[in-house]
Amino acid sequence: MFGHGDCNERFSSVLQCGPNFIDIGKVAPSCSICTPGPEDEAPDIAPVASVFEEVVTEQLLPPDHLTYIFHHKGGARTPTSPSSVQERCESRDTSGSRRPTKHDRPEQPKTSRDASRDQMKQNSPEQPQADSPAAVDAASSKETVSCADGQESTPDRSSEGTTPVSSPQKEDHQDAPTNNTKVTKPVRSLSAKADKTATDCYRLLRDLIATVLLAPCTNSFDGWPLSALASHLMECKQALIAAPREKKEALQKFIFGNTQKTDTHRQCSVWLHEREFQEAVSGLRLSGEDAECRSDFWRETMRSEAFSSRKVKLQPGTSIIKLLVGAPGCQKAATDVHLHCLNPANPELFSCVLNFIQRFFRDCYRLVVSTPLSTKTGPAILSALAKLFPESNRIVQDILDLESSEYMIADATSAGVLKHTLRSRWDLKGILRRFGQTQANIFRYRPMYTFRVESQTRTGFVAFTMVESRGHRIELIFFTSRSGKLVWADLDGFPRMEGRDALEVPKLFGNSFHVRLTDLKVQLGGCGCFGSVDLPPLLLSMRAKQRPHPVIDVSCVEIGAFRMEWFFSPLFDAKLMRTLLVQHLSVSFQLLGDELHANAHFQMPKLGSLLKGVLMSMSSKLMDIVFGSASEDLPPILFAALGKDLAVLESTLPSTKHAQSAHIWSSASTV
Repeated sequence: MFGHGDCNERFSSVLQCGPNFIDIGKVAPSCSICTPGPEDEAPDIAPVASVFEEVVTEQLLPPDHLTYIFHHKGGARTPTSPSSVQERCESRDTSGSRRPTKHDRPEQPKTSRDASRDQMKQNSPEQPQADSPAAVDAASSKETVSCADGQESTPDRSSEGTTPVSSPQKEDHQDAPTNNTKVTKPVRSLSAKADKTATDCYRLLRDLIATVLLAPCTNSFDGWPLSALASHLMECKQALIAAPREKKEALQKFIFGNTQKTDTHRQCSVWLHEREFQEAVSGLRLSGEDAECRSDFWRETMRSEAFSSRKVKLQPGTSIIKLLVGAPGCQKAATDVHLHCLNPANPELFSCVLNFIQRFFRDCYRLVVSTPLSTKTGPAILSALAKLFPESNRIVQDILDLESSEYMIADATSAGVLKHTLRSRWDLKGILRRFGQTQANIFRYRPMYTFRVESQTRTGFVAFTMVESRGHRIELIFFTSRSGKLVWADLDGFPRMEGRDALEVPKLFGNSFHVRLTDLKVQLGGCGCFGSVDLPPLLLSMRAKQRPHPVIDVSCVEIGAFRMEWFFSPLFDAKLMRTLLVQHLSVSFQLLGDELHANAHFQMPKLGSLLKGVLMSMSSKLMDIVFGSASEDLPPILFAALGKDLAVLESTLPSTKHAQSAHIWSSASTV
């Protein structure tokens, strides 16, 4: 291990001495590194101890029996410089003998003082040898264990039948020899280090969530706290449950119906407010330019129009949806669709989330570097999240198979690049038990895919990879730097470097990225030999800007050809659909103060009567899920649990922030 045969033999023999103690202080005397010179102090074996610690901790001994005891000859231990160790290593010749170095001095003749020292040694009680049982018992009785809170405690060994051996008193004169003094290094406990790592992760996440994520949103004058926004989805679900049957049928008829001949478009408006469902359908005559500018018109007038006509105030639990369907002016064989949705938000939402992610990964690097048990950092983070979000953790336990889940953080390069790997698996039995058969079928027949965020200007530069494969397995892989930013990787999963520096991914706002979906497979149930159907790859473009307000735009760049397009041509023109999506598909998210606007626009070929009837029958099941029971809908339940956990964390913030958040709630509810 160390390049010396004598040390290797000694290491092999030491490992067989038992599970409780490992004595690495006494090694072969022929080794120039491990054996001190005539006038030297005890050598510094801290580097050796760290190597032993990593090897033995991870591979050799169980945590319950892992104890390190270092015995050194000499009194006060003075570390030897690395240059001294290197010179000693170089002083060995090929025959194994030791050549003199500058540290070696000729043996001096004994003086009268040395004779008196020898006489005192003979008169003093005999001390046990370093490797004798009495010495081991004495060291065991004096060992010190590091606790998780950084303090030290001395364990009581009296119950184990060991008799502590008292150390001799220190002599008055300073020149007395110290070769017989036994120095015991504090014991390093694996469980104590693991507990300290978990404690550090818990405090780190708690402070980051409070100061970086929650406090800015709570202190914002416009908007609502994150706990209220997380509960927004459950409030909207309660409004959908309260919808009468005739409203559901009217909405389904609007989606698959036809526009009146006197109108060019038909519009459906939905208001979800205070757990009530309101709906209105109207016909419109719009020009092509008016239809294209409809999203801008909605963004400016939706909130005021809802309050003046319906007395609907924007607050958590309020959602306003506008759907416009009609024939485009230039393409008669297609249907033009505009969808706009208004929800409550917080102006600091995007910046808080992005800052929290970067700060978290930056501190992850510090934990991995400073913690001896770096492989335990990932599990410690998951454990800390479970403690901070207990309500959400109860839901996640029924969604994911935690026994097969793991989070690994590894040092990928010498430039401080960390590789993050998160693996898990959908727990279909838990989903069936908690949410029912409908949700279990949704997860059982989820599509398989490979999702990548790539550079828009350079080929083969990957920022993030997510894979959902057979067996309902999920895997996320990405790299981060010392600063907490993402690092570009190649298609083989290795970080990209420029010399000794890592190539960092630029920030989201002010840049453009590609989102690529490949290996798309849709699983089919009850279709005999057709286990899955391959879908074409999809390439999207994502652009984000910060000014004048945060905006994220997504558009379609390329869609591959479907298999057997000619077979479906009598029912559906797949080639025309791909062309229309590339030309017209656009999705945008805009954050305007306490308003979050989501807008989608696309065109699709007109459906034949046969295919429309099939889709209408399938939509009935979708409507049952949307308007079904809240106890069987996974997303609202998960976000409601998250809202409860965030409310508990927000309660730990200073009281002035809560008073201000209460003022926000009352003032922002008005127009």
